[in-house]
Amino acid sequence: MNASQIKRSLVFYPLAIITIPVVLAVFWFADAQYVDWRYIRPWERVARGDTEDRVVALLGHPHLIVTERSDKGSWQSEGRVEFYDADVAKDFRYVPFSITGEEYQVSFDPSGHVVSKYHITSP
Repeated sequence: MNASQIKRSLVFYPLAIITIPVVLAVFWFADAQYVDWRYIRPWERVARGDTEDRVVALLGHPHLIVTERSDKGSWQSEGRVEFYDADVAKDFRYVPFSITGEEYQVSFDPSGHVVSKYHITSP
């Protein structure tokens, strides 16, 4: 190994070691911005009484549809959750790739109108 190769390796390896975490941080930030654009903002625009078609227009087709009936509902908005009696017939669940296990859920009554929505994330 000659002197120029040693100089190159003294520059290349530390630069590579610094670059890898920076690139990973950029990808993490880009993914967070994508999830914000793709799920959080549209989910916040879902309103009580919206139709299934409107929810699909905002959030796209759900990853999972659950047709388990329930008589309880919740509405999450502005950092608080309101619980109430509701006739839930169907849930649309959106599950983006996330290390925290996030899930966005929108629930509908038998006539196909939104009665519940909430966001689940693991700490």
